[in-house]
Amino acid sequence: MDLDEIQQPMLENKVKEMHSNVRHITQLAMNWFVFFVTINYATMGWLAGGTVSLNRGIISLIASVFIIQNFLGIVSLNETEAVLTKMTNQVVWYEKLLINKGHGLCIEIKAKSIPIELYTNLKKYTSWVLISLIVAWALYAIIRLFLT
Repeated sequence: MDLDEIQQPMLENKVKEMHSNVRHITQLAMNWFVFFVTINYATMGWLAGGTVSLNRGIISLIASVFIIQNFLGIVSLNETEAVLTKMTNQVVWYEKLLINKGHGLCIEIKAKSIPIELYTNLKKYTSWVLISLIVAWALYAIIRLFLT
């Protein structure tokens, strides 16, 4: 299949659009992560400050909500990584078509134009933070409910 004058610009625009979408998805995920971790730490600091007197039911409710939301954050990061991986594979395929001008997909692209390894590492590190927050909330609830 040869790429004609209409197909090639359309394919180039598709690649540019996918690059833009990947950057946007990653930026949204990181913005959400920073905001959510800030809310976690601010709430922990507020509760640990000792200026608020809460009964056991409220403490366990607050801890449970944050534990569940942190777990859902990990699920969301896994889904985001799956979408980014799929988009990366599509972009590589489109780029091969463009490089070969539609004459098969024989060229091996050595460097991916979308740094999926970076996104995978970001997901791994952010998941570790969310897991540590789950553990911290669980320990906080146990200490406040049973040891005070």
